[in-house]
Amino acid sequence: MTNEYVAAAYGVILFALLMYVVAVGLKSARMAREAELLALLVERSDEEGRAVEPVPEAVDAPDPASRA
Repeated sequence: MTNEYVAAAYGVILFALLMYVVAVGLKSARMAREAELLALLVERSDEEGRAVEPVPEAVDAPDPASRA
C-alpha cells in the first residue's frame, strides 16, 4: 500500500519537474525570438540612416528607508 503512494509521489514530482522544464524552455525561446527581432529592427534603422531613439530614463522612486 505505501509503495503505491511512494510511486505516486515520485510521479507527481517528475510531472511537476517536466512542466517546469517546458515552461522555462518556452520562455527562453520567446526571449530569443524577441532578441532576434530587436536586432533586426536596430539593423534596419541603421541601414535607413536614422538614429535609434533613446529610451527615457525612469523616474527615481523615493527610497523606502527615507520614510522611516
